[in-house]
Amino acid sequence: MSIFKEKLDEEYLTVAEAKSILERIEAERAADEERELRYELARAIQHVNRFATLDPEESQELVDELNTLEKVNEETAYKLANLLPEDRTEVRSVYAQQRYSLSTEEIDDILNTVAQYVWIASESVCVLLGSLKLLLSFPPSQLRARLASRYRWWIGWARSHHFLKYALA
Repeated sequence: MSIFKEKLDEEYLTVAEAKSILERIEAERAADEERELRYELARAIQHVNRFATLDPEESQELVDELNTLEKVNEETAYKLANLLPEDRTEVRSVYAQQRYSLSTEEIDDILNTVAQYVWIASESVCVLLGSLKLLLSFPPSQLRARLASRYRWWIGWARSHHFLKYALA
């Protein structure tokens, strides 16, 4: 049972698009001192900051490109763009409730399309990793401690995505 009487409109969003909308709302709330950031909104902002790896334009291009594939409808294209699957099992899990199964070639087409956009994001991460590697090569000092504290959030993200294991080796 829903508290709403009827659904007026439905629109799919990628995580990157949701991030840009939530950033705008967060800026409006920050400008007004009397308005607080509710817990749910803060958690939503935290979620999109963690999982949005593409820009809104890139994610929409990915959705459009996925829509051109044969067995990818709009809803599935948005799911794939949000999840950015890396292997066949992840693609199969998206299609688990569908009435049909995908062939290996269709799954590979989806993965190749997604990989093009993930590679773009990982190239920018590699540039940041190079900067971070240079930063970590300085002798210990107050400057290094300050800069490392600024990049602490990024180091945690990179560790969680296993980038540091390869870049700092």
